[in-house]
Amino acid sequence: HLSTSFNTAFGESWNLDAYGDYIHKSGDYSRNIQENDESGMSEISFLQNGKWDIYALHAQLSKTIKGGRELSVGYDFSHTNGTDKLLYNTSIYNNSSHNKETRNSFYVNYSFPVGLFSFNAGVRYERLSSKIRNDASANGNVYDAGHLLPSIGFNTYNKGVMQSFTYSVDTRSPEFS
Repeated sequence: HLSTSFNTAFGESWNLDAYGDYIHKSGDYSRNIQENDESGMSEISFLQNGKWDIYALHAQLSKTIKGGRELSVGYDFSHTNGTDKLLYNTSIYNNSSHNKETRNSFYVNYSFPVGLFSFNAGVRYERLSSKIRNDASANGNVYDAGHLLPSIGFNTYNKGVMQSFTYSVDTRSPEFS
């Protein structure tokens, strides 16, 4: 796992934050699945071999405006590329799947305080492209779409207690743990 970050302030009210990550993950796992059909319970044993490369980048430029308000714009990028192989001990069905996913996101967020409260609103445009192909299929599954994702929030902080309400729409990918 390789990680890097860069933070700087310039002028009186500008901040730039940037983060990058690279992860290479590989592993061999022995697994068992129990299946139940009309003839009863059976156990299938197989080996799973996976190799994944994951890249991520986040950059945000923010400006503090008079009165404690803040305007932020940013860019997020992630790319995963990997292969999972399933090798069944009975050799009835062996398969590999090849997966690629790229996500590009641009966002803008505005926040402002009012007394003990603060409010924020933002919008994010996210473009997600993925392709999953296995050995049994020449074409595979392809997905390519863009989404406009809103967010709003309300926070209060009083006597060491913070309360917040947030509504947002986002997309999530599986964890590669």
